[in-house]
Amino acid sequence: MAKLELIATAAFGLEAVVARELKQLGYTNFKMENGKVTFVANERAICHTNLWLRSADRILLKVGEFKATSFEELFQQIKALAWSDWLPEDACFPVVGKSINSKLFSISDCQAIVKKAIIEKWSVYILTANKNFEKCFGRAADRKRKLYSGRLKCYFYQYQGSRPNWR
Repeated sequence: MAKLELIATAAFGLEAVVARELKQLGYTNFKMENGKVTFVANERAICHTNLWLRSADRILLKVGEFKATSFEELFQQIKALAWSDWLPEDACFPVVGKSINSKLFSISDCQAIVKKAIIEKWSVYILTANKNFEKCFGRAADRKRKLYSGRLKCYFYQYQGSRPNWR
């Protein structure tokens, strides 16, 4: 099984208690930080620690880590992560954020950018001359535009989220 970096969140001051519980469960490769204990384990540990850690609030999976000093960098770095390894295409997922000593201090903007980057990775784009494409396809597009090039008229459709079922 692949090794994953997991994060056990805890109330401030309980990090040592969580670390001791992890050690009792057989996990030795961990690091204590403010409000959390990070450790390396396999996929089985996600369930195991969720069931048996009494002092931890949650077990989180670290999908990636990077430095972003602009919203564009945040978008591109989030989009580059392997979300399809962890989220099904029809997943509903909340985006919760915190801003601590960051240039990107607008939490709501960061949340929107993260959500957009994950969804855009699953986008499908259609360019067609058929103005009734949505009816034929069986689903309204999330975005649509008319494009003109002289006398040629085309329609651009964008579907976001889960991949459409091709007929």
